Amino acid sequence: MYLLRPVQNKHAAWFTLVSNCDETWRLSIRRTNIMNIFVGATMSDTIYKIFPRYYYPTYTNEQIISAVNMLKSTSKEEITFTNYKSIQFIDCGEGLEHIFCPWCGYELDIGFWQKAMDKAFDDNSYKHLGLHMPCCDLSSSLEELIYIKPCGFATFVIEVWNPTNIPCVVELHEMGKCFGNVNFFRMISARI
Repeated sequence: MYLLRPVQNKHAAWFTLVSNCDETWRLSIRRTNIMNIFVGATMSDTIYKIFPRYYYPTYTNEQIISAVNMLKSTSKEEITFTNYKSIQFIDCGEGLEHIFCPWCGYELDIGFWQKAMDKAFDDNSYKHLGLHMPCCDLSSSLEELIYIKPCGFATFVIEVWNPTNIPCVVELHEMGKCFGNVNFFRMISARI
């Protein structure tokens, strides 16, 4: 979130731009060609979320920091991490469009999914991820559902904020070596 203040300058030219989120921004172009955004508004962020493929083990901060430092050695981006120490839903932000059954491909009703998420959540953690599919009468889990855009479950997440260079597979493999498995991590993007 950015809070920007107005520039009081009678020599400036004022422009109004509308973003895809219907937020209005005003730009001041001074004679020195410096642009100042001055309306308090929220800009959306793109976050690349890196987390383990398997959600059940917990990890220490030292293990996670070693992976973060591996990524920081090749990247100048803003990188943060959160160790939940319990299973949490790692979402794609505002990009979740559809959820499908992994067995028959049927698109699930969002209400069914929300009820299943509520049922699985217990004491600040997701504990009971198993569910019975209403479409094909088979057993599955919240983790196995096909999310468009991808989501997942994990005990920790490493976040790369607004990157100019997206972490590549080689970097994910190098980070995975900190946990003894080059295929340890998966990555999704989120827009908030």
